[in-house]
Amino acid sequence: TIKTKKSRVISASNNTTGLSSLSTGFKIGLMANKKWRPSASFTGLVTIPGIGNSAFTPDNPGFDLGLNFYNYLNDEIDVSYGLGTIWSGYKDDPNNSYNYNISAGYTFSEVFGAYLDFTGLFQKGYSPDNRFDVDLSFA
Repeated sequence: TIKTKKSRVISASNNTTGLSSLSTGFKIGLMANKKWRPSASFTGLVTIPGIGNSAFTPDNPGFDLGLNFYNYLNDEIDVSYGLGTIWSGYKDDPNNSYNYNISAGYTFSEVFGAYLDFTGLFQKGYSPDNRFDVDLSFA
């Protein structure tokens, strides 16, 4: 079930299709990884209203801002973590939400790796949304 800006609920019996809004983003490197000091970056994403299906586009511009860190520990192990805030741009969702993430990666070979991810989202008036998953990667 997905709640849209017009307080309609989309479910299997009430199907709505279309494109969501256009977003554009940036990433600014703040410092490089050196020994135990992490690399750091500031990221931003702006969601532009009025593009796409009106059920899925916000009333105002939306913003997603984050401060991210990365530690390269050795040839096999790395850790990334970050904090951020999201403002959706929807009139009926005026509160910011706050997110966090931490991910530990292990490289098995030059082509295979695995990650353990723990992410969460907090918003006033809602229960926290915490998630844990395992990702496999290959090149």
